[in-house]
Amino acid sequence: MRLLRLGSQLRSSGYDLASTCNLRCEGCFYFSGEASNIQPETGGLSDWQSFFRAEGQRGVNYAFLAGAEPSLHPDRIRAAAAGIPWGMVFTNGTRRIPADIPYRIHVSLWGDDDTADRVRGASVNNKAFRNYEGDPRALFIFTVNAQNIEEIRPMVRRCRDAGVQISFNYYSPTSDYLDRLNATDKSRTEYFRFSTAEDNLILDEDALAHSHDVLAGVCADFPATVVYSLPYDRWIGRTPAPYELDENGIATDCSFRADGWHRHHQIDRAVSTQKCGNPNLDCSQCRTYAAGLGSYVRQLRQTVDQANDRKMWAESFAIWRTIFMGPQTSKARRLAAE
Repeated sequence: MRLLRLGSQLRSSGYDLASTCNLRCEGCFYFSGEASNIQPETGGLSDWQSFFRAEGQRGVNYAFLAGAEPSLHPDRIRAAAAGIPWGMVFTNGTRRIPADIPYRIHVSLWGDDDTADRVRGASVNNKAFRNYEGDPRALFIFTVNAQNIEEIRPMVRRCRDAGVQISFNYYSPTSDYLDRLNATDKSRTEYFRFSTAEDNLILDEDALAHSHDVLAGVCADFPATVVYSLPYDRWIGRTPAPYELDENGIATDCSFRADGWHRHHQIDRAVSTQKCGNPNLDCSQCRTYAAGLGSYVRQLRQTVDQANDRKMWAESFAIWRTIFMGPQTSKARRLAAE
């Protein structure tokens, strides 16, 4: 019942805090594609503080903080935490988010050191582990793609040895990435450097099945390190991706679109008019974990009147809570326990 009550209380929205980044990741969600969230930055810190106070007063109690790289602006993260009790930060790990910021921190991993250098444009793994080793706020998120499945187990071991936990995401291509693979646009960019139609990051049905087997193995072998739901993995790993699409190919049942509370605010703090917080992604192949886990839990929540479904929902939401909340402020912990 506590989980049901907490789940019904959550009111989320997403916020871009930065329009710059110090990496150049292949197929970047933020910078590649025409439907970008990038807008001119306006105002100063006081404007961000007022904005997040107003968001809290609107009823938002959970913040997804993203952008290009939000750790470049820790004062904006502090402003969010002052106005909104729960939240998390998507970061590449190259800059440590100060210890006084209580939000959950998701540190992205794209593979081992050589793969990170190739895919992200810089060798960043060592810095990320130095910054967050033993930090209870940190959860490392390994983005699985067609080229790094065999690197999952070694990186789980590295997280174990660093005293941090790990969860998983699936690479989801942008429309720009797909166009370039399909030779609609053959040019190379900072965010499309090495992929080809024959050798790229996209997971086909066989690769998704192999990924599931590998993830099931590390879940069994490293239960204290891995935080993940295998039933969710089966759901998100279906082909095509498990969303209902409208006539324009836009997902109608994605939690970031179906939740009446959820809005995505661009860097100018205006509400995005695009389909979601990742407007460049192709919905038919979207398997991003933030929207995916939320959508999975939301769909289960609609059938909790049946005892078996309630148990399944509670187990799934408990994993969502661990992944997206983790250690929070004392006020948030008290609310979560009530």
